[in-house]
Amino acid sequence: MGLTMLPEKPIPLRAARDWANYEKNLGTTPLVREYLLKILKGWVESPKIPNPLALPWVRALVNGDLGLLEQILVEFESSIGDSNLSKLIPDLLRPNEPLQHTHRCLSALFGEVMTFRKLKELGAENVEKLTTWGDWRADGLTISVKTILDIDRNYQVIEDVAEGLACLEEYPMVRATSHFRVFNGVGLDDRFMAKVLDFLHADLEEILEHLVSGMGHPRWAYSSVEALRDPDMAGTNEKGRFLVKGFRRHKKVIAELEDVGVDEPPKQEHRIKFEIELRQDASHEFATSNDFNAWSGEPEIDREKLGRATAIHVPLRRGGQGIGLGDPIP
Repeated sequence: MGLTMLPEKPIPLRAARDWANYEKNLGTTPLVREYLLKILKGWVESPKIPNPLALPWVRALVNGDLGLLEQILVEFESSIGDSNLSKLIPDLLRPNEPLQHTHRCLSALFGEVMTFRKLKELGAENVEKLTTWGDWRADGLTISVKTILDIDRNYQVIEDVAEGLACLEEYPMVRATSHFRVFNGVGLDDRFMAKVLDFLHADLEEILEHLVSGMGHPRWAYSSVEALRDPDMAGTNEKGRFLVKGFRRHKKVIAELEDVGVDEPPKQEHRIKFEIELRQDASHEFATSNDFNAWSGEPEIDREKLGRATAIHVPLRRGGQGIGLGDPIP
């Protein structure tokens, strides 16, 4: 879940792919320049990334708002040392990977730093970054790290892609969106996600334009579209058909993508929905959310029913505080 401000002026895609528009913003962030310059430049120019603004770090760079990223690198360098960090970043973040893989590697970067800290906490004295046959060597032992991704990782990728498109001049209808919601995702494996991301870049703008063209009609106006699409699969020569359904009611558009296979229906269900609410003012706010978003914090507790000795567990996501099993209720 996030709320951001889009650039006041949309950015042409050709400008978003021109590294000269970014490098000037690295002047006040020496660690970003030292560790990430080649990576960021590669992402901006990579043909495997349709829109580099789909990556949060690139969006921060185009705005010159790199203070948080610089602070993250300061903390990383302080934790694991400059020698380890200079090996870790190029080992995980590579400029010629597809968008979805790049997102996954950003999470893996944080996972490896957390692993280093845990190894030191457990008493390891010499922890060194490995780039082959494992990830860390701790006092002679080889450690392999597998980072557990957020349960809504695929949703986060879609949200980032939508926000990146809303920054571009070529996507005025996406830019006119105030709230982009992702929900009802089923079977979001790499193949289906490749189709979904391809649809967002290639067809979302056209679908929105078609459905919204009748916005001058009364509030009860309703329009719909249905099409069978044969996208080229990213990284393969295989084509996989999927059904696109969309409809508009009032100021909202609902789009549903469903995999219908190649020659026969797929064995597993693959589908996802988007709800797109159009902006009704002159602001540049752009919000994203999904059906994994949840409230977090300490709930109101009926102590009379629970009793002073009772303990509960509140599962939390993305910050906040909760009460764990075995903790007395305050």
